[in-house]
Amino acid sequence: MNTKRRCLGRKGKIKRIIAVWLCITVITGICGCHLSKPKPPKEKVVVEKVHEMINEDIRLVEKVDDENYIFASNVRDLEFELNLHAETVNIDGSDFGYTGDYSYRNNYREQVYAFYRERIEQLMKEHGFTASAQSDPDMPCIDSFTIAAYNWLETAEIENINDFLKDLRDLSKEDAQYHNGDYDFDFQITFLWIDVWGGRKEYIRTAGNYSYSNKIGPGTTDEELDVRNLRVTSNRLGNVIPPLYNGILIELEGDMED
Repeated sequence: MNTKRRCLGRKGKIKRIIAVWLCITVITGICGCHLSKPKPPKEKVVVEKVHEMINEDIRLVEKVDDENYIFASNVRDLEFELNLHAETVNIDGSDFGYTGDYSYRNNYREQVYAFYRERIEQLMKEHGFTASAQSDPDMPCIDSFTIAAYNWLETAEIENINDFLKDLRDLSKEDAQYHNGDYDFDFQITFLWIDVWGGRKEYIRTAGNYSYSNKIGPGTTDEELDVRNLRVTSNRLGNVIPPLYNGILIELEGDMED
């Protein structure tokens, strides 16, 4: 009797193994995926693909290994890394093999913004701005700002904010010369008016050309940059935080009203 049960148990395990194998076979057959990791594309294919992706005059500096490369610009002091990642078929959080394709992950965008980091920090200093907080102490670049200013600022102080935004626009215009086509190098600015009522501070959200923020690029007009033209919304915040990624918070207090 025990021998018969053991035999039935082994048969049950074998059936389950066969069922799992059949499921995997069916899934891989339907989706066309592969159980083994595909070979990385050849260097020539990688270089051609990257030239299609990046519309700047670039060159291959080093092939670190089959999946990691270093490229550099031919027109400025800028390098970026490329990582090839074998794509997988994922169903409900589980991988069922490889698609046979590779995704081309790179940090080109971050390096473009990092190219201007010192310039941006110098502009902040020239306008008398300091970072009240930033999204990450180790962030590699700066691409967004949250600026909060008391709503009793003098005209000259508001003009100083506008001039800073114009300087950011000039950087975006400068970057355009390095690209062979359109490239979205812009800065995202969230502007808040600070109101104090009954000793309580509130941050009033404004709306610009990009929902609750302003995107500053080469074609942004002076009218769009003027914070006095931003639409004041009914949305008020009890506190304010810096942008989520690679961003800085600038809080301008000005002189308290009597």
